[in-house]
Amino acid sequence: MSTIPEVVTAHYCGMQVLCLSLITNKVVMEGDEGASVANHAEVLEAVGKRSVQMQGLVKKIIEVLNRNMLEKIKELPIVDLQKAVDQHEQEKKEVTSAEKFGLEILLIAAATLGAVVGSIAIKIIRGSH
Repeated sequence: MSTIPEVVTAHYCGMQVLCLSLITNKVVMEGDEGASVANHAEVLEAVGKRSVQMQGLVKKIIEVLNRNMLEKIKELPIVDLQKAVDQHEQEKKEVTSAEKFGLEILLIAAATLGAVVGSIAIKIIRGSH
């Protein structure tokens, strides 16, 4: 699964993001010979094998952040949800067709980038870069 849309949205909102991924299985692509179809049990097995390592990694990241970074990170502003809804409604009225098209292109580009990065990663893993 891609985390790119979430990261793009968080960045747009001014948030700092740390993203971790655990690769659980190989992607089976059309034309792959002898490859079995991916299944949920395979994913759960991989997660089970790596869960302790991932927990340790997250704990270490939190330790380092607590020691070195948390004091430097600015507090996020308090969000007034009603104000945010009102602002969104006002902006929605002001959006032109060209702006809508531009946003759609941006979202398509983000999704495409995720697919391309995934495809490149698969080729590197397979050794066919």
